[in-house]
Amino acid sequence: MDCLLFLQASLYFCIFVSGFLVCVPVGINRTRFGDMCILYGDAYGNLISGSAASNCDFPIYFGIFGMIIFGLLAGVCFGYFTYKSRSDKDVGKGMWTVPFIPLNAISCIMTLVTACILSVGIKVFCDNIEEHYHSCAALEYTTLTTSGTNTNTGDFLAVSSISQAGGWTGFLLYAIQTGISVWRFFQNRKG
Repeated sequence: MDCLLFLQASLYFCIFVSGFLVCVPVGINRTRFGDMCILYGDAYGNLISGSAASNCDFPIYFGIFGMIIFGLLAGVCFGYFTYKSRSDKDVGKGMWTVPFIPLNAISCIMTLVTACILSVGIKVFCDNIEEHYHSCAALEYTTLTTSGTNTNTGDFLAVSSISQAGGWTGFLLYAIQTGISVWRFFQNRKG
């Protein structure tokens, strides 16, 4: 069995899981705040105003397409080749590696952008909250007014931390995946 193919398949499946850690928490917070994106949002006393919807849409859509769907398809593909490598040791050497180098590099950059949007967005929101409250955590499980309706904030800070962890984990996994793709390219050229 080709251990490098197995490692790549495992990394893609981990990217698949981290995609859910990005999308679901952002969607939960958006639903809690009345379909308003709190990333880069502002707070005025008990009134919260959100930011542009695209600040939440980009992490959700990239998480779905760039992490969940791509991670699953690539994981299944590399899993299949790992299975085939049990009987044919040269499967890994015969695989195309060049297309995966730019694919993984672009995905790595896009995941970095997503992680930065999530981290900076919640930091700006919390900084705005701390102008009126002693901490961002003090706003959890309180009732605020968003778009003219009362909203229970729930544990929005913990949920936001999960999405940030998913984004940064996805970035790390794609960076490792890019490095392995480049390494395999040079290994296949030698062989």
